[in-house]
Amino acid sequence: MTTKTAIATLTLAAALAGCATSRYCGRLVQTETGPVFRIDGFETTASKTEKDGTVFTCWDAGARIAFRFDVTRDTTVAIVNKTDEFSLAYGDRVEIYFSPTEIRTNGYVCAEIDRLGRVLDYHVTTKNKYLWDWNFKTMETKSEQSDSGYMVEGSVTKAELAEYGIDSKSFWLGVYRADCIEERKLGAWCSAMPMGERPSFHRQGMFFPVNF
Repeated sequence: MTTKTAIATLTLAAALAGCATSRYCGRLVQTETGPVFRIDGFETTASKTEKDGTVFTCWDAGARIAFRFDVTRDTTVAIVNKTDEFSLAYGDRVEIYFSPTEIRTNGYVCAEIDRLGRVLDYHVTTKNKYLWDWNFKTMETKSEQSDSGYMVEGSVTKAELAEYGIDSKSFWLGVYRADCIEERKLGAWCSAMPMGERPSFHRQGMFFPVNF
């Protein structure tokens, strides 16, 4: 997958109209290889006035929907003794949720990915039941680490998303980051959308629209 470099900003009034109650939802930028949805900086519980240094991008990659998180962080925590997928929830990670609509009770599919590219994936059903043994069939990920943080890139086929009613041309996303001080000790929650007084990623109002 190719890293996208923005060269011009496009108006995305149709997509942003669905985020009228939010302070920020991102923008569509035009690149040499097509439009890319981009968010610069997440809301963070570590500050009431400043965003973190996360950059999120998402684009149409032919038969797949691709995404990338660039995380700026001095130190990161990776779970060394991974016993199962859920072990990843004790360290630094990024999270992406795909939903057919803004209403979370319509069901959505999730992937939490650590700095090593390992995935904790699950399905939240229309009855708000968490299926922890569920897995993406076509998810591909890769990661890179540097002195300034880490990068996680991934993709999933449009066909698989369609199985859950997700239209690859117009869908809803939730993107987040868990920032840990040490293993099992959270330092801050980070989200593309405002989190309110009681941060929670799994609640109404945390998804935003993406239209290609």
